[in-house]
Amino acid sequence: MTEFHLLAGFLCEETNPVESISQVQNYLDEDSSNDLTYVSEREDKLRLKSNSIHTYLSPEKMSHVFPYNKQILSMGIGLDELRRDDGDKRLASFLEFVTLIYHATDPLYGFGMLSYRLEAIDVEVPPPISDKKLAENRINHPTWLMLFPPEMVEAYGREWLKSLPAARIDSLDDGGLLVITTMEVTDADAVYEAMQNIEQAFDEIQ
Repeated sequence: MTEFHLLAGFLCEETNPVESISQVQNYLDEDSSNDLTYVSEREDKLRLKSNSIHTYLSPEKMSHVFPYNKQILSMGIGLDELRRDDGDKRLASFLEFVTLIYHATDPLYGFGMLSYRLEAIDVEVPPPISDKKLAENRINHPTWLMLFPPEMVEAYGREWLKSLPAARIDSLDDGGLLVITTMEVTDADAVYEAMQNIEQAFDEIQ
């Protein structure tokens, strides 16, 4: 049986993934304004908790999702969880964690995508990032969720990014932008249509 998850990844500058985990712990320790908490499973793994979800944050190479040779801080949530009656609340909590980890770790780039086991589905997944594109402060391929740090916002142009055909575009405290193509993540047709529109916009400027 194929397992579908909503996956968020953060490419951090720290060469030691444990340091990035520590940054998230420190950020949560200092911020008591919300219901987001954590349990330290290991020095390189956190269980993140809110009133509606729990998820795990840890570094991995993600070779099961797309080809990239460096460790990426990642967490995920099953689409079955988001299909429940309180799915909107669960998605909102997941996105809170996404934003929190972005601010805690100051990543080179952050992204969200549907992940699946490549051995179960014969589909090639375009990698969202590459070293060559990152050196130009650009991405390799758009995904369902994109976290553009200030340097990327400058490279693409803030107004161009804010004009993307996305369901939600949030300005972040550091000058970055959070772009979410669609909030209907459990609807495959809606995701496919939203991604086609986003991919077309990026194809025109790549």
